Amino acid sequence: MSSYEQTAALLKGLMSNLMSTDNNVRSQAETALNSEWRDVQPQTLLGSLAFLVHRDNEATARAFAAVLLRRIAFQDVKAGDNKEDERTVWSMVPNGVHQAVKNELLGALKDETDRGTRHKLCDTISEITNNEGENEWADLLPALYACAQDGNASLRESAYRVFSSCPYLLSGQSPDSVNSAFGGAFQDGDATVRLAALQASVQYILAATDKQRPALAPMMPQMLGVLEPLQRDGDEDGLTEALSALIEAAEETPKLFRAVLDSLVTFATAIGKNDALEATTRQTAMELLVTLA
Repeated sequence: MSSYEQTAALLKGLMSNLMSTDNNVRSQAETALNSEWRDVQPQTLLGSLAFLVHRDNEATARAFAAVLLRRIAFQDVKAGDNKEDERTVWSMVPNGVHQAVKNELLGALKDETDRGTRHKLCDTISEITNNEGENEWADLLPALYACAQDGNASLRESAYRVFSSCPYLLSGQSPDSVNSAFGGAFQDGDATVRLAALQASVQYILAATDKQRPALAPMMPQMLGVLEPLQRDGDEDGLTEALSALIEAAEETPKLFRAVLDSLVTFATAIGKNDALEATTRQTAMELLVTLA
């Protein structure tokens, strides 16, 4: 039995009140969360939340626990009488608690079945590694690599969602290795994986140095290959997200688009003129054209 099982059960009751539609009930719960948990037993709070993220039977509770964990862990709280003594909750708990939390989150990354909860879990994992730095969570990168190659599309998507939020995790890899890894993901049989990989590749390009970026040019045609299936399958939300990601890349690294400019302009123009599509989709395509001009 986990040392946090009993406290997690108590915390879950408080979480129910935090989600109450009654303002008074919710306000009292927020006060109790801070005064009875965060301020006096932060290690128990973080460990219990991580336990719920991984092990609770209800997806709603797992998702809310992931959100609370992310918000509370990096709140600034007073560690002394002076304002200068403020520290994050995460920095105030022992390394053993950090490891326990990370173990539960990686377990959840492997086991979570609800897509919305999984997205919140990825956000929490990203928040921790972004605040700690790339070398503080040794088990994370191997776990993400395993997810990226897993037969479960949800795990593959999750890996690229985290890479999108933490592109520096790939900074130690050679451009050829990165091109190869992303190239396979751009051709994944699942549309959510292809889109997540596109978004992650854009963030990787933006994080790369000017010296590194030319070696990433071979990836561009494969990135654009994500667009047409989204249009063909009528996934306008996905198409808009993909176009928005490309806008972000084009604003920062227009030279990378030279080799694919003609085909991208043709595609974006057709999208922009297609009255059967939603206005937002057409406008995003036209914004991409303006960015590339």
